[in-house]
Amino acid sequence: MKNISTALAVVTAALLLSACDRAPGGSVAVIDLSKIARETGQDEVIRQKAEAGQQELNDQLQKLAAELDANLAAEREKAGLQPGMAPREEDAARFQQMNAEARQQLMQAQQQAQQQAQQLQTNLVFEFRDELMPAATAIARQRGAGIILSRDAYVFWTDEATDISDAVIAEWNAANPAGDDTESAPAPAADAAAE
Repeated sequence: MKNISTALAVVTAALLLSACDRAPGGSVAVIDLSKIARETGQDEVIRQKAEAGQQELNDQLQKLAAELDANLAAEREKAGLQPGMAPREEDAARFQQMNAEARQQLMQAQQQAQQQAQQLQTNLVFEFRDELMPAATAIARQRGAGIILSRDAYVFWTDEATDISDAVIAEWNAANPAGDDTESAPAPAADAAAE
């Protein structure tokens, strides 16, 4: 299934490239999101936010595990059992069932937390990409490009002249001076604002 998706993406990219040759303003611009993130420091910002989100999820999991343990301990106490004391036969099955349910609940919470952590990281990358869009679009238009492709996704080779990554980095750095903790998007270049 993954190979089919990859093949479709390559065919789609090829079709887009061939369509660009016929389209007005049809040249192609390429950006390297990984390079831009690295050189603007946003890769570290994304990593820190993802780690903070993961830590918050871990804290919630620990709290849930503690609550489940406390519930089990409370049930043992209700049955009049002391730690280390074996339960009566009729209580043993109930405790075993409760323990299994608690483990299942914790496992489901862990899976959910993992999905949430992955989604958070994906969202952070998409937010960064969206913040770059105005500057990348303006620079691409200034260079007569009708399409922007990401070097990170199925672009096997490009002429370096089509790569606008350095211009986007310069635009980002101009809009976000060093030491400025704001995460505003770079302002579009003047030519794009006039269109």
